[in-house]
Amino acid sequence: MTGIPTTIPARVGVDGWPVLSAVRYGTGTHPVEYIAVVDCGEGTPTHPYATVHLYLWPDKMKTSDGQYNLTWQQARASLAERAGLIPAPRAEVLVFAREPYAEDDTVVFIDGQPADAHHPAVVVTTRVVYLDVHDEQDWWMAAALRNVSDLSPAAQQRITDEITGIAAERGVDLGKLAQEYHQLRQEYAI
Repeated sequence: MTGIPTTIPARVGVDGWPVLSAVRYGTGTHPVEYIAVVDCGEGTPTHPYATVHLYLWPDKMKTSDGQYNLTWQQARASLAERAGLIPAPRAEVLVFAREPYAEDDTVVFIDGQPADAHHPAVVVTTRVVYLDVHDEQDWWMAAALRNVSDLSPAAQQRITDEITGIAAERGVDLGKLAQEYHQLRQEYAI
């Protein structure tokens, strides 16, 4: 091959998976990039498809960043999402904090429009998680993990991952810390 690769290969990867569909990703030419749907074959009989990132140079090809064990519908959705073909809505939240002791006003815009103009009402939940990593006491970690049940599973997981990572760096047993924190709150009726 010479110059810029212009054709999508028929097979990719070490197993030579057939390329069923591909979309150009980005505008670069060294390498030219595609997101491709491939058929992984019999190894995954109920979910035989994958999406992979293809990198093509004039003299070589590389695949990486695969999402595997997908149904045909999942593979199509993955291709569109990974190639940036599905526009992501943009949400902007303005919080007008008033002093002293006044209630904050919150305005939400979705795709540049006030949420109440063209969209159904939006409920915005704001949770401030204080990551007081310079505090030598570890109580703040237990406090951050309390009362997250009203958040979405994804938000709960993100908070838990963040606190768990900090606890691991500090050598803190979060289970033991949570028990001690609970006892302390009961003793002092906090």
